[in-house]
Amino acid sequence: MLMGEIRLLLVAMSMEEIRMLLRLAIKKGEDDPALCAGNVGNSWRTTDDINDTWASMTSIADLNDKWAAYAGPGRWNDPDMLEVGNGGMTYLEYQSHFSMWALMKVAFVIKIM
Repeated sequence: MLMGEIRLLLVAMSMEEIRMLLRLAIKKGEDDPALCAGNVGNSWRTTDDINDTWASMTSIADLNDKWAAYAGPGRWNDPDMLEVGNGGMTYLEYQSHFSMWALMKVAFVIKIM
């Protein structure tokens, strides 16, 4: 959606008193996500996809550092999903992974299947 369309959606939702979390999937590199999406959405991608490796996880943590200041109540950075438990890192690396995502002010969303 374009930013103008998103704003219209938000106005319509507020008129009907509808509350929802709006996650924006702006591709990294097209825009600085926190600069434009933070005014109309609650969550935005800040990095490319993660792999289940220590190098990938720490690289994303380093890249996401500059976006931490844009997160706050109702506004979350999304450096991609947690890889915890998928087998590519050690137990201690997974603990570090979870901790780093928390420090980056990521909204943890749990999907139950």
